[in-house]
Amino acid sequence: MSIKVLNSVLFLTLTFPMTASHAYDLAKDEVVDDKASSMTSISGGYFSPSFVFSDIDLEKNYEDESISTHAFGGSIVLGYEFESNIFVQIEEALAYNFSMGGASDRYSLKHSSYQLGYRFSWEKVAIMPLYGKAKWRLTSKEGQLLNSGSEAVKTIRGRDDLWGMSFLGRVNKHTEALLSYKRINADFGRYSMLNMGVLYKF
Repeated sequence: MSIKVLNSVLFLTLTFPMTASHAYDLAKDEVVDDKASSMTSISGGYFSPSFVFSDIDLEKNYEDESISTHAFGGSIVLGYEFESNIFVQIEEALAYNFSMGGASDRYSLKHSSYQLGYRFSWEKVAIMPLYGKAKWRLTSKEGQLLNSGSEAVKTIRGRDDLWGMSFLGRVNKHTEALLSYKRINADFGRYSMLNMGVLYKF
């Protein structure tokens, strides 16, 4: 009888500590995995179509006049975000001012740029400060109203620094709402771009 009791004690002593140890190890591994997954950044490519509102300040037009006008158009961005939250992207945009069918002076802005930045993310929102280089082309054409002669056309081109900030709001796993502002101090004066659109991850 005493031998049976001794065997039972030995069995319990050897079995339960091992079970507790295994349970502790499994729980610890699960916590580590959870921390690792929560700290891991999501990397991958994305593209973003958007509506563009551009504010253009021109120091001198074809008549050496200082003017300010607004232009409307569209933009497409293609980029990649690394696990470090650093991102790189390229953008193409085109915008035109409202000229009443050509009666007033017409302005068209073509914008190409590459940008580098960092994403600061929270649960459902993110901000992305960015810096880059912009290649632009601004074309102005004299309006037809009260113009008896030929329409004067002037095209200027340049490359300048770009600064900006993007604000993102999560819609679902692969989609974010986008609001972005960029400013470029160009040779002719300056122009800014306000983008409103969506960002799709792939």
